[in-house]
Amino acid sequence: MVYFQLRSMGKRDFPGLLDITAAGHLLDHEEVSDGIREVYEELGLALTFEELNPLGALKEELIDGPLIDREWTNVFLLEQHVPFEAFHLQEEEVVGIFAAGLDDVESLIKGGKDSIPVDGFRIRKGKKEYISSKVAWEAFVPHESSYMLQVIDRIRDRLRE
Repeated sequence: MVYFQLRSMGKRDFPGLLDITAAGHLLDHEEVSDGIREVYEELGLALTFEELNPLGALKEELIDGPLIDREWTNVFLLEQHVPFEAFHLQEEEVVGIFAAGLDDVESLIKGGKDSIPVDGFRIRKGKKEYISSKVAWEAFVPHESSYMLQVIDRIRDRLRE
């Protein structure tokens, strides 16, 4: 299973869409390892950088109307199940967490499926509301398909080690 976060409706870019989990930008003075703060800030999970497995740096280009975002992303994998109860979300940023099967996500990206099942929760009126649903590709932040497929390939490579 892979986790996606549901972006808050108050976000300027891509409000209400599912996105990769715990993403952020480093400040000028920060090292890659300092990015672990995003996991705690957004998801409330107290992890150490050493618990993450590096999947490498990937070039990404996200273009949506006037928004052009070109960057290198350092991608990491946490190889453990995290129960939904463990998440404590920063609601200004994230209002839900959903899990989907890796094969399903890949099939959705490649167009083999129109929608995939997800399980998770969203915060409504300060409480977690658990949901099982189906989502289409349009429910996700429009990352390049090639970028997402590279992430999936690297996850699979790591899990085979």
